[in-house]
Amino acid sequence: MKYLIGIVTYNPELDRLRENLNAACSNTDAAMILLVDNASSNIDELRVLMSEYNKLQIKELDENKGVAYALNVIGTEAELMKCDWFMTLDQDSVLQPQIMNIFSEFVDRDDVAIIAPRIEDRNYGRQYAKNNYGVDLVDVCITSGNLVRTSIWRECGGYDDSMFIDGVDFDFCLSVKERNKKVIRINKAYLLQEVGQGYARKIAGKTVAILNHSYLRLYYISRNYLYLGKKHGQLIRWISPVLKRMLLVALYEQNKIIKIRYMLLGCWDFILGKMGKCRY
Repeated sequence: MKYLIGIVTYNPELDRLRENLNAACSNTDAAMILLVDNASSNIDELRVLMSEYNKLQIKELDENKGVAYALNVIGTEAELMKCDWFMTLDQDSVLQPQIMNIFSEFVDRDDVAIIAPRIEDRNYGRQYAKNNYGVDLVDVCITSGNLVRTSIWRECGGYDDSMFIDGVDFDFCLSVKERNKKVIRINKAYLLQEVGQGYARKIAGKTVAILNHSYLRLYYISRNYLYLGKKHGQLIRWISPVLKRMLLVALYEQNKIIKIRYMLLGCWDFILGKMGKCRY
């Protein structure tokens, strides 16, 4: 199996990115480790960091074109290099060393399009997966740590870059499932991740993540969740997390007025059909 690893960056924290790169480089049979940078303001420092690694290449975009666009750059490179699969990573994620040794057990399954690890969040602990063993068939998963079959990426038309950021991963998973392919999670494989700058809180006996995303991220979350719900005929399902997030922001987060305002703007732009980069 031939594969590459792709990392999307935007103003990365360099020490965390170095940790990410060291873990990615432990998968020494990758055809390439490609970093796609969305016009970071610290690009000079990023270039210096890149020079420390032999197997890395960097593609510098001339402006911030969003996560989906950058992911499609990775997919295109995988296709040009005739890679069967490509792995996608956020800039602050850290792979389990030699994770591909685990994933390689499942790449010959023709019905599988995405292979994902369990998520161990630095703030909230284990996310989504209940166990560290077994294989779960899942509906959606986050982008980071995914191993994606290149041919299915092409069949789906790539990632939807009209979304810019947030919900891009869920949208792609739903597109994969609409083509009768599977998304599986390998629970003995893990990824260290940090979602937002938040904390876990007990509410009515349940642990809830208070993410403390920026108001701009909340704009994209509300707009894009409604968009992908409509796109895949699941609008009612995706209204719920938008309303839940709005409630948690109102009850527990700081700067709640501007955050709620931008969430409502996201809902309004969904109604108007305005996609792409936020105009506000």
